[in-house]
Amino acid sequence: MSLEDFLPHKKPAVLISKIESMEDRACVVCMDPPGPEASPFLLIEAAAQAVAAMLGKSEHDKKRPPTEGYLVAVRKMRFLHDLDPARDVRVAITQARNLDPFFLYAARITQGDRDVARGTITLYKREV
Repeated sequence: MSLEDFLPHKKPAVLISKIESMEDRACVVCMDPPGPEASPFLLIEAAAQAVAAMLGKSEHDKKRPPTEGYLVAVRKMRFLHDLDPARDVRVAITQARNLDPFFLYAARITQGDRDVARGTITLYKREV
């Protein structure tokens, strides 16, 4: 199974490179080194794609295609350290609340043992 089986995104819009772990309400993904032009906003999108991968796997397990979702809010996102453009990024998300069709997730973004950003994102999952 490839990552693209779970995501509604297609290349070149896919930021995450692999799923490290996935549970019912939590997911950890990796993102290749972002390069020198990287923006902190890429980290927010990578967190949203981690959620999309987790929700997409749930749909895949039910033999359905990934459902589109939309990032609708970012709260208390703190950028704690500069992003190292040459190091991989690890994004861990954990579901904080399910207000179907809205889902709130705590996001922790790291490079090595250093926290780069933390905050909460809210996604809207469109029903088909």
